[in-house]
Amino acid sequence: MDNYFFSFGPKDSYVSKSPEGLKHRRLPPKLLRLLTSDDISDVKWAAIGPGKESWVLLCTSSRGSSELHIGTGSPPALKTYLTNPKTHKSFCDPHLRVVFGPHSSFFAWCRTSIRWSNIPVSLEETVQSWLSPTGWKVGPPRMVALGADDAWFALSEYGAAAWDIPDGNESLAETWNEWESEGFDWGDLAFIAFDPTKPDQFVAIRSDQAWEAAIDDSNSEALESFATSYFKSPPRPPQPSAQRRSSKAGRRSVAAPPSPAIQAHYETWAAHCATIFAAAATASHVNHLSSPPSHPDKTSPANYPSSSATPTPSLITVFPYLPSAATTCTLPACVAAKAAPFSLRACVHDVETLFRGSGLYSYEWLRRERLRWHPDQFARLCAEGYREEGAKVAAEMWKICLHLMEAEKGKGKG
Repeated sequence: MDNYFFSFGPKDSYVSKSPEGLKHRRLPPKLLRLLTSDDISDVKWAAIGPGKESWVLLCTSSRGSSELHIGTGSPPALKTYLTNPKTHKSFCDPHLRVVFGPHSSFFAWCRTSIRWSNIPVSLEETVQSWLSPTGWKVGPPRMVALGADDAWFALSEYGAAAWDIPDGNESLAETWNEWESEGFDWGDLAFIAFDPTKPDQFVAIRSDQAWEAAIDDSNSEALESFATSYFKSPPRPPQPSAQRRSSKAGRRSVAAPPSPAIQAHYETWAAHCATIFAAAATASHVNHLSSPPSHPDKTSPANYPSSSATPTPSLITVFPYLPSAATTCTLPACVAAKAAPFSLRACVHDVETLFRGSGLYSYEWLRRERLRWHPDQFARLCAEGYREEGAKVAAEMWKICLHLMEAEKGKGKG
């Protein structure tokens, strides 16, 4: 898995490799020509940066030799580091890794050397603190991620982790806070990458196969494919769909399969949500072409079905309420709450029943679902005249998701 990667680039470009193969979109022309030529038999590792023709490619040539290619637009300091001053040829270490950041920054390392330029001061101080006169105190870097707005993450070989997540990275901060509250051991992180061009776009995969990601809708399927196939192994005997893989904390949800009617209600509602969220995200992007969207859609792509049709850009003006046929709870307190002004028109019992229709109901699934309904994030996708009301209704869904998460967490401890 050391040779699996996902690298974000400018204008929603990316390059990735997973057990499902090499995938890419909108690559720099010279890199694209290399990857599609007959001169390369295998891609070991690649990264693309924010600048034009800023990239690094480690590969095996058709002749069987290892090669390192460097884009002409890569930071000069990086090209100097990767080029032998005597032979003027690129050195080719199979353990070399390069991470690009904003403002021509980069972090590059292998087993024998390390080099960086223009990285955040706090990251530089962290790496320096890992060093001592006799060598590494907590091991050399194992993973480094550089994001927009000087966001960063670093993990050492011995499991020491540090990061800085500036304001404006709500989805990333939410994920980190959730994992911290679970007592997650950062030494069990399997992969991480930040987008150096857009705030709050990232992918993080844990060794227990849980993962979180935020990306522009146009690349959500590619990112989901990368994350879900990262640990791909030979097919195993099928398990009941309601039994989900437990996380490291031992949470597991085992329940009777939902009824066909509930499944149908969920699928209809989920498809509707997918459409209006995609339309709103597109409209929000169109309305802010002068600067990239600060808060991309935080998704668990598996939570909602995708559609091949491109929706007409349109901000949200009406909340995607649950189908009336699915809001059947008749408890007096719930009936009263559902009738209140600006309410969700559904109680916690209605929401739980509908969510179980997904066939994926679990603590992790609920946690990712909850992020979709953050009131501030939802409000940004609403038309100006609907933002206040939309945020209030979304806040109800947010709280219900949290309640359901806590209930699932309690079952796991029982």
